[in-house]
Amino acid sequence: MRIFASVIISFCLLMSTMVHSQKVDSLAFVEGVTLLFDSAKDQLSNDHMTKIDSLLTNYHSNNLLRIEGHTDDIGSVAYNNELAKRRALGVFNYLAKQAQIDSNRIFYNSYGELKPAQSNLNNDNRKYNRRVDLSMYTKKSMRKIRGVVTFDSLDTTATAKIRIEGKEFQDSTYSQKDGSWSITVPDSVFVTLDISAPNYFFSTKRIKVTQALDSRKIQVELPKLEIGKEYDLPNLYFKSNLPILLPSSEPTLILLFGTMRTSEVCIHIKGHVNYPNEPPVSKSHSYFKLSEARATKVYDYLIEYGIAENRMQRSGKGNWEMVYPKATKESLMQKNRRVEIEIVECSF
Repeated sequence: MRIFASVIISFCLLMSTMVHSQKVDSLAFVEGVTLLFDSAKDQLSNDHMTKIDSLLTNYHSNNLLRIEGHTDDIGSVAYNNELAKRRALGVFNYLAKQAQIDSNRIFYNSYGELKPAQSNLNNDNRKYNRRVDLSMYTKKSMRKIRGVVTFDSLDTTATAKIRIEGKEFQDSTYSQKDGSWSITVPDSVFVTLDISAPNYFFSTKRIKVTQALDSRKIQVELPKLEIGKEYDLPNLYFKSNLPILLPSSEPTLILLFGTMRTSEVCIHIKGHVNYPNEPPVSKSHSYFKLSEARATKVYDYLIEYGIAENRMQRSGKGNWEMVYPKATKESLMQKNRRVEIEIVECSF
């Protein structure tokens, strides 16, 4: 059965009238239903109409509806094409007549047996192919943003993955040979931009998509992973005085896992605590133990997802290496509660 997801449809409806603007209007999927039919049947059942009515409870006059008719592979191609069309038209007529939806906002197509939801190997699978997919979309303003990734090495073959995610949107692309990239995203929203490449440390930033991005490229430099260098894990947040990561830390852990999976390096994970305006604590101090526990939290995450133990070390640093040893503001104290990685020689 077709599974619907909140994705942005790739075709554009209307280019903006601004000559230099990167803004377009596209369709965004809202929700949908799948209507299953008995073999050779095209009449709508009461169950079909109930499902359609349920979908329409969220319909607004600016929405568009798309109907796709399908069949299994029983019968000739010509017969199945006609059957799929009758199924699609049945839904179209219900929407336009019974539900009184403006017919100019309904689009339908039929595919016969060309787009099965499952294989046609047996009757259990075929029943999911005898269907109509009814989808509801809304117009969404989109904007193309552009950027350039540079690498702080002489490597001219590196390719970066660019991933963008917002509240109801996610997409990804790859940089070209010259490091350039572009991607179309919803306009006037905040998105997180993650950029990564094998054997380089990742970059992550939060940006707002506005017209200001039309005239500039987002510049990102990725540092090479080199033995002896340390890299602070950004946006990795712990609860105060606890080795418990906040949910907002999950994206950073995913990026670190991706770096370890695609790079041939070994790391030393170092945990730190916030204990400002105090002398360095001893290794038996509870705060030193806390720094060790924070490093272990990241270590255990990587182990759980399949990174080999012999590629990693871990230790705590207490309050010995705080970023802000005299911090008085919470924003600065938060940066003292951190985990960083150092690239080290592999011992195997």
